Amino acid sequence: YQALMGSLSLVQTFKLVEWVALGTFPLPVYLGMRALRFDRVAAVSAGILSVWIRTNYLHGHDYESYVWQGLGQYTQIIGGWFFPLAVGYGCTALRDGRGYTRAAVLLAVTFLCHLAVGYMAYIAVGLYALIAPREAPRRLLRLLLVAGVSIAASLYMVIPIFRDFAFYNVSSLVPSWKYNSFGHAVIFPWLFGGDLFDFERPPVLTLLVGAGLVALLMRCRRESERLLLVLFVFFFLLYLGRPTWGSLLNLLPLGKGFHFSRAIFVVHVVGVMGAGVALSWMAGALARRGRWGVALAVLAACAIAVVPLRERTQYLQGNAALVQEAAEGYAAEKDDLEAALAVAREDRLGRVYAGQGRPGQAWGGDFQVGWVPVYAWFPVREMDALGYLHHMWSLNSDFQDHFDERRADTFRAFNVRRIIAPVGRPVPPFATEIARHGRFRVLSVDGPGFVELVDAPFTVAASKRTVAGVHRKWVRSQYPKLGLYPVLHLEEEGPTPENTVDGTGVDFRLPPPPAAAPPAGEVLQVTRTGDDFDATVRVDRPSHLVLKMTYHPRWQVLVDGEPVDTVHLVPSYVAVPLDPGEHRVHFRWNPGRLKLLLLLAGLVPTGTLLLIERRRSP
Repeated sequence: YQALMGSLSLVQTFKLVEWVALGTFPLPVYLGMRALRFDRVAAVSAGILSVWIRTNYLHGHDYESYVWQGLGQYTQIIGGWFFPLAVGYGCTALRDGRGYTRAAVLLAVTFLCHLAVGYMAYIAVGLYALIAPREAPRRLLRLLLVAGVSIAASLYMVIPIFRDFAFYNVSSLVPSWKYNSFGHAVIFPWLFGGDLFDFERPPVLTLLVGAGLVALLMRCRRESERLLLVLFVFFFLLYLGRPTWGSLLNLLPLGKGFHFSRAIFVVHVVGVMGAGVALSWMAGALARRGRWGVALAVLAACAIAVVPLRERTQYLQGNAALVQEAAEGYAAEKDDLEAALAVAREDRLGRVYAGQGRPGQAWGGDFQVGWVPVYAWFPVREMDALGYLHHMWSLNSDFQDHFDERRADTFRAFNVRRIIAPVGRPVPPFATEIARHGRFRVLSVDGPGFVELVDAPFTVAASKRTVAGVHRKWVRSQYPKLGLYPVLHLEEEGPTPENTVDGTGVDFRLPPPPAAAPPAGEVLQVTRTGDDFDATVRVDRPSHLVLKMTYHPRWQVLVDGEPVDTVHLVPSYVAVPLDPGEHRVHFRWNPGRLKLLLLLAGLVPTGTLLLIERRRSP
């Protein structure tokens, strides 16, 4: 990495790639449209229009999804950058019977960069195979070849996802509209009111998209225009989501888990492509009138561009001003903040906490340095932390929402041993201040650390959709204080064992805690190397050694040098059972070699197809 990127940090590289993708997005739009045999004026116009879209933060293709004050949709802009190329050259391969390898690689790259955008690219190319009935049989065979090679190249990601699907969380904290979208009662007013392309500005782009749909309809005898019309209608209907279509969407491949709100991305991209076709048609009509027509076309283009170009420029200027203000705020408090972070980072066996919540919702969100919450510094400093949930794929993600600052036992359950808080902020009475730098207080909370001897008094059965309720009831009970961590069995893992507590119902209740037992033993020593943990423990009676990391079958544990099967404990932590005696236990995350083998296996059909195509080429 250092050799490739020189002095750039990982964060700087991350932002550089994002801005390059965003700034050059008109290029793949242009190339994709040219591959679909649209003229240069239409392709250039669509590329320019692709940077004019504005919504009310709907996760579409607009600056609101990507820039600093936006939603952080980094992978969408990378996958989205390849989307027009994948569709354009995918359709070219099906139409001309050549360029299969290029199409397969572009589809695979789009999918690997962003699963939802890639999934929609496959659908788009599949629709192209069907829009010409006479050519459909031949094109479907070509589609099988392209998609087969593309999917083979993606297996190193696809197979682990399906293999471990039981351990992907279905979060109750994710807004339902992300899964279901908004329905026709909401989206139709957005479209006709201009908010889907021109939020809070004159509907210039919306009118162009409408003109594009009319132009595509009038010229739908041409295959390229018919394709854009079909894609817009199909993905717009898909964007309506479950409020409109209900369980019918389950008939789509992967329809049960797809975020239908993501279809807005294709609606945006195809919409501006259609608008580009309309502009090309209007420009051609004016150009045929001679010089005055050309001059009028130029003036019309400038007039059309004024409103969205001015508004988008102002938005980026406002974004730049916020970035500058944030940078100045950080520069003013850099020394104090970094000193506080360094003190908190000294404890590698516990997590750090600086509040939770978005700005305006809780003290963690409002505890900022230059517009950036303090908790946002933890990931970039590689600190284990409890804070704002940037994603919710872990089974115990929802569990974090029930952290209670007033209870010492929840600090123990979450393994929070350091707090960074602003001066004047009330802190728990069991927290001890160990450092103060400017307005930043660093406090310590006693706790056993990542590794602890606990009891597992019974097994509770749940599903992915109900496990959050089990975690919630556990953390609100006396169980954490008593060191009681029940065994957790997910229905998705296999048959439910006998004599389990049913945790799937809404009326689920934890049994009363058993009578207090003597201490299970003592953790004598814990060392950490990267994400590997070594513990020496003295066990006085049968118990479990829990590592307060999210459970996954890929955790590998050695007890006295011998591999031992792991146990899934509430709240989705990994553990191993131990018998009395002194033991040395090693926890290691071991993803295995499956991904590497699948990656190598996926390259074989891709390379084979490339060699065949090269030999066939004149």
